[in-house]
Amino acid sequence: MNQLLPKRKTLSLFWIVLAFVPFISSCGGSSDNSPDAQVKPPAIEETASAAASPTPEEFNEISQDKIEEMAEKSLNTAVVDTDFDFQSQRSITLDLNFTHTQLETKVGIYSALDTQSDTPTNLLEQGLINQSNRYRSTLSITTEVASIFIVINDDENNFVEVAIDRNTNISYHFEEY
Repeated sequence: MNQLLPKRKTLSLFWIVLAFVPFISSCGGSSDNSPDAQVKPPAIEETASAAASPTPEEFNEISQDKIEEMAEKSLNTAVVDTDFDFQSQRSITLDLNFTHTQLETKVGIYSALDTQSDTPTNLLEQGLINQSNRYRSTLSITTEVASIFIVINDDENNFVEVAIDRNTNISYHFEEY
């Protein structure tokens, strides 16, 4: 039994040395004669646009005034259409009324009409009316949409177009349902 201990220690020492040899050899420095020390990166010519942009070393030394000057130069080249409006979406209120109480009636709200098939496209919302004669909702739509298309029970061939009023409200009364 005592003779096995030296063999175990020798075996354990062997595995430890074997495990650390790759780490020790990879940490060595390179000599000046090695191929890695002789390789130099290719020279890159500086263009006009590169001259205007700061290098990573210079970036830390740029003052606030320099940043504002660079931003002003880039913004002066931007061309903005005179009809441009920063508000691109608006919220509309939808209020649909039915003469009769609806049971399991599907309501689809669309924002566009496909001119080739003459059917509504761009589904905004789909809802279900159950034991009620009213459907109310608030939708977010683009400002360019002037009217919506309402489809009842997935009958896309029988739709109603309703204009959005100046107060962003839509109200419509369905008498046939």
